[in-house]
Amino acid sequence: MSADTANVLMIGDVVGAPGLRALFTFLPSLIKKLEADLVVANGENALKGFGIGADEVSAMRSYGVDVITSGNHVWEHKEAYELLEAEQTLLRPAN
Repeated sequence: MSADTANVLMIGDVVGAPGLRALFTFLPSLIKKLEADLVVANGENALKGFGIGADEVSAMRSYGVDVITSGNHVWEHKEAYELLEAEQTLLRPAN
C-alpha cells in the first residue's frame, strides 16, 4: 500500500451476541487479508439487538474495531449518554 492511500473496512450492523461472535470469529482474519488500516463498525444494536453498552464497546475494540458508529437505537439504554461522553471512538447519531 502506498503512503497516500488507506484501506478502510466498513462493517454493517452488529446485532447482539451473534453479531459479536461473528466479529470475534472473522474480523481478525479479514483485517489481515484486506490489510485494513481502519475498521469502522455499526454497533447501535450490539446490546441484545437494541443499543450498546460498555461491555459491547470493549469487546468490539478488542476484536479490532477502531471506530463504532451508532444510530437511534443507541438511546435505548440510559448508559448510552455517559458512554458516548467517555468513548471517543463511539460516534453519536445526529438524530
